[in-house]
Amino acid sequence: MSLTNNFSTPQDVLPYKAEILINILHEKYAKFILQSEVLLLIVNEDFGVEFTSDTFCDLLHYPNKSLIDKTVFSIISPESHQDVRIAIESIKHQPDKTHRVQDISLYCVHGYQHFFDGLVMNLQDDNQKGGFLFYLHNATERRKIEVKLKDLNLELDSFVYKASHDLRAPLASLAGLIALTEMDFPIQAKGNFDMMKKSVQKLDKFVQQLAHYSRNENIEANLVEIDFQNMIEEIIEAYKHLNHADKIQFDINIQATEKFISDDFRLKVILSNLISNAIKYHQTNQATPFIKISIIANEADCVIVVEDNGIGIKTAYLDKIFDMFTRATDYAEGSGLGLYITKKALEKLKATISVASTEGKGTTFEIWVPNFI
Repeated sequence: MSLTNNFSTPQDVLPYKAEILINILHEKYAKFILQSEVLLLIVNEDFGVEFTSDTFCDLLHYPNKSLIDKTVFSIISPESHQDVRIAIESIKHQPDKTHRVQDISLYCVHGYQHFFDGLVMNLQDDNQKGGFLFYLHNATERRKIEVKLKDLNLELDSFVYKASHDLRAPLASLAGLIALTEMDFPIQAKGNFDMMKKSVQKLDKFVQQLAHYSRNENIEANLVEIDFQNMIEEIIEAYKHLNHADKIQFDINIQATEKFISDDFRLKVILSNLISNAIKYHQTNQATPFIKISIIANEADCVIVVEDNGIGIKTAYLDKIFDMFTRATDYAEGSGLGLYITKKALEKLKATISVASTEGKGTTFEIWVPNFI
């Protein structure tokens, strides 16, 4: 019998064929999902297991359907219990909503730990299944690689931190020996000694920056009340030896209505890099070179602005200046680490920075830092 005999008009054939096609596709699609590497798990509102896919049982070595009616927490590690509860609670009253999960930890039948990423979907309106569907994929290998990389990075940072401190001692001794030896040579040799001292200072600065980077990455925040006036004066004093620093006018304006709590080490690193750059990249032919430092602090946060009328930054470099080893000019020598370390220190403080600059006219950095009071 032909299909057309069941319908009054040929047009009625289309919905019939479509329905058959949809059912076939649904069956094939469901089979594909169930046999793929995706793991499916359905739990009810009481966290009881109602369904597990074959791949779920195979990966965790549980007999098929052996987990049905058991609590899902019997196979989920304690550190992931809260994540599962939050996932279900967040979509409990929102049918068809999903919640992303990451690093959900489950134990296999042999006690080994596996990690999964995926989605949780609310199927409460589904008459056939209902409950909450966990649509997971195995992230155990990624997790192992991340842990290994983290350990390697920690080991590398520890090495850099120790090496940088060990290197600074002989550099200080070398600088002292150069200064002593210089006195025994005629004045004609002064230029050579100046170059040696400059090289030692440059290397010492680089080693110091490595130490700052490593310390910033590894130590916890040391939250104390910040004395901005004293901190800025110490920084300026530390860099007064830079070329023509004595010709620059410093304008410091601090307005603090409440005590400001933050990490003194990281704030000093940030301000040191910005102020030292403003000194190094000033314009020697400027009639009145200046560096303006303004700070407005209250109980919520503070805004720090460092402005200069130096050589400025080319527009093409503005979005790259915080990258590692980036130098926006050959005007002065530098390692290209200063602003990179500044950015990393700001991230630790959950702070932000913006920059505006015009080549030949100057640069302004604006920083927002939360008050940890």
